[in-house]
Amino acid sequence: MNSDEIVTFAKLYTMDYEITDLYAEKQSWCDNVVFKRDRPRKSNGLIFLNGCTGEYTDCYGKSFFADVGDLVCLPHKSIYSVRNISSRIAFPDAYLVEFNIVQNGRKLTFADTPFFVRSMNPYYVKELTKSATTEYESLAKSPAMLRAIVYKLIAYLGKESISAGSEYPLLTPAIEFLEKYPISSISVEDLAAMCHISSGCFRKAFRAYAGKSPVQYRIDIKMDMAKKMLENSDTSVTRIAELLGFESNAYFCKLFKKKNGITPSEYRNDN
Repeated sequence: MNSDEIVTFAKLYTMDYEITDLYAEKQSWCDNVVFKRDRPRKSNGLIFLNGCTGEYTDCYGKSFFADVGDLVCLPHKSIYSVRNISSRIAFPDAYLVEFNIVQNGRKLTFADTPFFVRSMNPYYVKELTKSATTEYESLAKSPAMLRAIVYKLIAYLGKESISAGSEYPLLTPAIEFLEKYPISSISVEDLAAMCHISSGCFRKAFRAYAGKSPVQYRIDIKMDMAKKMLENSDTSVTRIAELLGFESNAYFCKLFKKKNGITPSEYRNDN
């Protein structure tokens, strides 16, 4: 759905880009009201939930809950709805910062559906989003100061993503699942749902992260497991193929030879 180039906060940390179309506001929510974004967003948004909770549902019907202290990314062109579950714990209920990211005349975005922004200090992010809204609403507003605050916010989120050990924190739930349960037959669609993004966006972002598809990533993990089993056990090749969830011994042997240049039996004899 989103034809913009997908980029992560960590990637932006190492790039030169321009922020345009800046906007910021303090929001007051009402309980049990549903806001529907029926048309694609015209810009990216970062919303910090200061005193409210909400349920976000994307255009594919996938939902997630956001609590007080959470930061949610609302990507350019995304379509979604928000149900305000509770509010008025504090005022304002939320700080919203909107912007477009442009590099060489092309707009960049983070996904095609809303998602949690992970790896952050909520107190620091609150101060930055609060500063942006205060500056925007000031009678003596400084566009340069506002832009500096938003650059600082994006750079901070990128640095935190890198420090957390993953340049693609959006994909963390799926990556962790694949590495923990490589034999699972979970679909790409279900992996994408874990990350609160569409399967198309997930495939794109995953290939950017790993240089391969989610399916190939899982196969490569299983191949490494097969090597260890061949090296450290007397389990038959047929049984290894079965234990690792391959549809047949022949298919397993074909994939193994394609990746390693030799058959499983030859690998065992050499190791």
